[in-house]
Amino acid sequence: MRIGRVAIVLGAVLIALGPQAGAAENEGKVAEKPPAASGAKAAGKTAQKPAGKSSGATKGGVVAKVNGVGISQAEFDRNWEFFLQRSGIPSGHADKEGKVNEFRKQVIDRLIDEEVLFQEAKNLKMLVGKATIDAEIEKARAQFPTPEAFQEALTQNKLTENDLRVIFSRNLSIQAYVEQVVAKGVAVSDAEVHDFYVGNKDKFETPEQARARHILVAVDEKADEKAHQAAKAKADDLLVQLKGGANFEELAKKSSDCPSAPKGGDLGFFGHGQMVPEFDSAAFALKPGELSGVVTTKFGYHIIKLEEKKDAGLVPETEVGPKIREYLSTQKTQTLLEQKLKALKEKDKIEVLMKL
Repeated sequence: MRIGRVAIVLGAVLIALGPQAGAAENEGKVAEKPPAASGAKAAGKTAQKPAGKSSGATKGGVVAKVNGVGISQAEFDRNWEFFLQRSGIPSGHADKEGKVNEFRKQVIDRLIDEEVLFQEAKNLKMLVGKATIDAEIEKARAQFPTPEAFQEALTQNKLTENDLRVIFSRNLSIQAYVEQVVAKGVAVSDAEVHDFYVGNKDKFETPEQARARHILVAVDEKADEKAHQAAKAKADDLLVQLKGGANFEELAKKSSDCPSAPKGGDLGFFGHGQMVPEFDSAAFALKPGELSGVVTTKFGYHIIKLEEKKDAGLVPETEVGPKIREYLSTQKTQTLLEQKLKALKEKDKIEVLMKL
């Protein structure tokens, strides 16, 4: 199970390093709120200052302390920049709505939560070992085409490989704590899955869908009449071959100009409105196994074969049950994590030193 309440997964770090790395980490992560981490400069305090300006120095370069352990200004700056990126807020955006202080508090609160959980993991001797960290470093490095590109990404984000090791150590240790302590024993019954399905059927409605193959003879819609006539003649000839018994998949592989050609023209399932109107109308008018005539669109000339059609309706509970179970399990764990954090913070000494 992956929990995303605080910065306890590595997405922020990987996004900071670049799009290749960020894409690799997303699988399996559940996060209702964006984790705060990464970037460069801190944001403005007053309503007239741009969101990317610093609010001023903090005592000793520390924005907060948890049991005497400081959270640095640099740490906050990286997290704040990531928060802006994740929220789609330009770093120079003026705080016209007076939200900057509220957002800055969210980032500090999440950094404090992370430190609280890390200290608890350390107290319980749950810190991950060097081999685990080495493996994560290699995974991150593998997302870049060259070692030089990896180092360049670190440099651009003002990180060293040692910094990355520290971040991985903290996040993976917190993750282990959440999974082994907080989420231990969390279970979702079949009855809970069923009740959620019945109570949220609107979320599982599906429109009519079609699965089709096609052969495309491409021609630029701005091409001259001669080019269009030649393309149309080729499509007509292909249609004659198909009606004469030629194998659609093989002919698509040899003759189609669509990227789907290697798959025999298979477009998979699609709903109304996902294809251009002319293609949409022709495909949904067919019965499974039927061929269309030559269909003209802005891309050229198509021949469509309908493979399968699904009526509008509900996705079966058996199909979505595993996803519902995962969702409910995550919700339960999130609730337990909030409760655990509240209890830990009541006994910890927490100081916020940054002026908001």
